[in-house]
Amino acid sequence: MASGGGVATVPAIIVSQTRKGSAPFINHSELPSAHCKYDVWHELKDNEIHAKELKNPRVRKGPSQSDRSSDSDSSSSSDSDVESASEKKHKSGKWWKRKNYRDSHENWKEATLVNLSYQNLGDDYQRHDFMKVLKVLKSCEELHIGCNELRDISSVSLPVCRNLNMTSNHVSTFNDLPKASKLEHLNMTENDISSVDGLERFKRLKTLDLVRNPVSYTFDYRAHVFSKLPQLQVLDGIPKMESDENFDYPQTNNSCVVS
Repeated sequence: MASGGGVATVPAIIVSQTRKGSAPFINHSELPSAHCKYDVWHELKDNEIHAKELKNPRVRKGPSQSDRSSDSDSSSSSDSDVESASEKKHKSGKWWKRKNYRDSHENWKEATLVNLSYQNLGDDYQRHDFMKVLKVLKSCEELHIGCNELRDISSVSLPVCRNLNMTSNHVSTFNDLPKASKLEHLNMTENDISSVDGLERFKRLKTLDLVRNPVSYTFDYRAHVFSKLPQLQVLDGIPKMESDENFDYPQTNNSCVVS
């Protein structure tokens, strides 16, 4: 308290200590990858990684509306020997160069193990691009496409696929699944399947997961599944049991037994 009745102001002194030879915080510019932190995979000129080597690639955000219309216009007139001035201008732009560079790295036709889960397919262009990738997976033996809100991919053909993981989607029938004659392992956990109709077309299936599907809560669920797939070995993680083959349906009558 000052003599005049006022309040004395005392300056605050802040003392900080930093260890010798160390910085108080890490600067982003010091990180080894700082020089490419704003780049995307396809714009790295010295990139030698191909799509089949990625652990979980993401479907990219589509080009602008003007680029889409320009790209469709140029593709529709590809049979013409003479290109218009607008097409030449479009092909000289960044999008055209980026697209060609991307296509040279996306060798999906040769990929044997593909993981395209958690894609957040909120845009129509992303869904279109996603389906376009699925339709060229002719060498894929193991495919993971969980958590993508997929409903119908029956137009897709997977000729050599043996393992398909489609957990947490919105598929409602086995008829909406891709054509996969060599499929041995199918995981459809947390979908919307309510019937076993169409399941018989997977004649090589060995393991099947239908946990948390409406069909899995029906009374004769296991018996119906094994009647469709006699060769099936494991259902929902439980090996085939004798009771699954010799299922006794309950007798229905009008009497009531009270014990």
